[in-house]
Amino acid sequence: MSAKDKLLRMLNILVTIQNKPGVQASELSYNLGVTKRQIYRDIADLSSVVPIYSDKTGYYFNGQFAIYPPDLNEEETLAFLALPRVLGEAFNILSPEFHVAYEKLSASLVKDKKLNSALIEQISSKFVLPKAITQNQNKDCLSVLINAMFNMITVNAVYNSRSSQQVQERLIDPYYLIFRQSRLYLIGYCHLRKEIRTFRLSRFVEVNLTSESFEMGDFSLKSYLKDSWSIERGSRATTFLVRFSPRISPYVQEEEFYSKPKMWLQQDGSLLFQATVSSPEEFMRWLLQYGPEAEIMEPKKYREQMRKLLNTWSKTYVC
Repeated sequence: MSAKDKLLRMLNILVTIQNKPGVQASELSYNLGVTKRQIYRDIADLSSVVPIYSDKTGYYFNGQFAIYPPDLNEEETLAFLALPRVLGEAFNILSPEFHVAYEKLSASLVKDKKLNSALIEQISSKFVLPKAITQNQNKDCLSVLINAMFNMITVNAVYNSRSSQQVQERLIDPYYLIFRQSRLYLIGYCHLRKEIRTFRLSRFVEVNLTSESFEMGDFSLKSYLKDSWSIERGSRATTFLVRFSPRISPYVQEEEFYSKPKMWLQQDGSLLFQATVSSPEEFMRWLLQYGPEAEIMEPKKYREQMRKLLNTWSKTYVC
């Protein structure tokens, strides 16, 4: 972790305490994506220079201490005002309170900076968010889940599970919403399975708030998704070594990956590609898009599995 990351996290902690006196370590942990133990260490470091105190309800500043964010420059203001266009349909499903707050801040910024509305529209029109982020999603379910995440409230959900082929009612503590492969997924604690699970958002039939609150404890999203090629989690890490042909090698090197593979460019232009994944099946599905341009070198088990798959395909396309 870099010094810059730590400094930004500490500034976020100070801003949050000022904006929400009484904020708890669990909420800071959730918002900043680190463990509660890390928050405790950060608070201890900050307490040596900032008058922070805590009681059973959370963290506060002593006396009249306060921090004041710097005034936004024109570029930062335009970035803020472009949010509705950047977020697309996702902006519309945010809570009414968010929209009221946004309108108030927008009006103040436009007046303060004397910005031309035509310029704002011109800037914001340059951003286009894929419709897939909200397309075919139950917007009511998404809105409730966002509310539950920010307020750390357990939800009662009706979920269409593909693994069990059943529509089930579950209690879920929603931790994170993440966007992978043009789909939204919810990561949270499932009271039915008694473990952290990943849910595809489009499979929620109904979601309602309960009266129960939850804490995330020491859950770390980074640790949870460790070795996940995209979103699936397996039970055992498997390391693949793949050779990509010289023709496709430049495109693979340009691709952005959720995990961090190792790559070695060969003299003939081919690429040796090594990745450790927890779900070999998910990795194999990704690899199929490259067809004969990708050759599995290791493990031998999955090299043989690919060979059998190709034999099956050849029988399917017999003229």
